[in-house]
Amino acid sequence: MHLNLYGLFIIIVNCIIISQKFEDIRQGTADMDTIYTYIGLCFAEIFFIVCFIFFFLGKLFLLHLWLSIQNLTFYEHIKNKWDNYPYKNPFDRNNLLTNLYYVVCRRVPKANLEFSDQRKKKYVELMSPYV
Repeated sequence: MHLNLYGLFIIIVNCIIISQKFEDIRQGTADMDTIYTYIGLCFAEIFFIVCFIFFFLGKLFLLHLWLSIQNLTFYEHIKNKWDNYPYKNPFDRNNLLTNLYYVVCRRVPKANLEFSDQRKKKYVELMSPYV
């Protein structure tokens, strides 16, 4: 998701820079050869970002969105754990929006880990500059 946003940011910045270069052409302060070279490099970069980042990461995003709608983990999907007929996914809420809401908006339960006194002391020492 972050790389998709980064790719979109780069495309927007390149379009702004290209429009500024065209403004330099209108004012007559820019050399045409350097502008054509720069515009070609910008379009090559935009093409790479669109083809690579949006295509591959977009497919990965859609896969995980589909898994979230089914309330499955990636491991369960790979192992086809709930695809056998008599077995049903016990975590499925029978509604895609409910499943998606559960995955995205649920509260994370507190951990039930008990630290020894020595580990608590070490944890407090590590976190004290940040508290």
